Amino acid sequence: MTGIIGRSASGSISYSISEDLRRKLQAGTSAYEAKRQKELAITEFKELDFLTIDPDTLPEPKASIIRKKQEKITAKYNQQ
Repeated sequence: MTGIIGRSASGSISYSISEDLRRKLQAGTSAYEAKRQKELAITEFKELDFLTIDPDTLPEPKASIIRKKQEKITAKYNQQ
């Protein structure tokens, strides 16, 4: 009889540990996804802010670099 009770208690403990690990994994995954979404939003903001730079007000070497970068950003958002 103690064998059955022992196995039942052991199964219950295993289930509790398994559930605890599952919740921790889910919380970690949710935190990772939230951080990733935040980083994507920051990147998008920086790119859109970069598009507001007027390259015509800069010396030509810098203006050329800015235009190329703006073209890449614009192409990226046109694909979406």
